[in-house]
Amino acid sequence: MKRILIILTVGLLSFGLGWWTNDMRQFANGVIADGQRLDSLKRNNEILTDSIKIARTNNSKKKTIPDFFSNDQFIHWVPKHPDTTNYMCEITLHEITALYWYHGQCAYNYFTYLTSDTTIEVLWSYRTDCILNMDFLEKSNGIKKYPKRGDTFATMTLTNDTTLKVKYNFPDWTKRVNEITKDSLFPNYYYLSHDN
Repeated sequence: MKRILIILTVGLLSFGLGWWTNDMRQFANGVIADGQRLDSLKRNNEILTDSIKIARTNNSKKKTIPDFFSNDQFIHWVPKHPDTTNYMCEITLHEITALYWYHGQCAYNYFTYLTSDTTIEVLWSYRTDCILNMDFLEKSNGIKKYPKRGDTFATMTLTNDTTLKVKYNFPDWTKRVNEITKDSLFPNYYYLSHDN
C-alpha cells in the first residue's frame, strides 16, 4: 500500500511538473514574441503577426464616409453661416443615422443608407430629441411635393476630405423651409468642423 501511494505521488508530481514546465515555456515564447513585436514597432518596420499586418498609417489615403462616422466621438459637419443665425444646422454621421443639430436642445436622427464609400442617402424617417416647435418640418408649407415618412430626402456625397455636398430630393420644400426660418436649415454644402 505504501509503495502504491509513493508511485501515485511521484506520478502526480511528474505530471504536474511537466504541465508547469510546458506552461512556462509557452509563456516565455509569448514574452519573446511580444518583445520582437515591440522592437519592430520601435523601428517602424512592417511586421506580420497572427495573420494581422501592422503597418504605419498612410495619412494620404482618400477618406470615405465611414471614416467620419461618430460612433465614439463627435465629428461635426457645419455649413458656412454668418454669426447671426438662429439655428446650428450641424450634422454628425453615424453608422445608420445622420444626426441633425438644429439647436443645442433640438436634434433629429434621420435614418441613412450608405450607398457607396462616398455617398449616403438620408431618409425622411427620424427620431427627435427637441424642445423647440419644429412643426414646419411636418407640413407641406404650401409646396405640393414635400417629404413624407420613408422618402429618400437627400443624398450626401463626400467631395473631398472636408466637404459634403447635399442634393435634396425636395428642393422647393427645403428652399421654403429655409425662407420660413430665415436661415439655412438645409444647406447645399457641409464642411468638416475644425473644432472636433
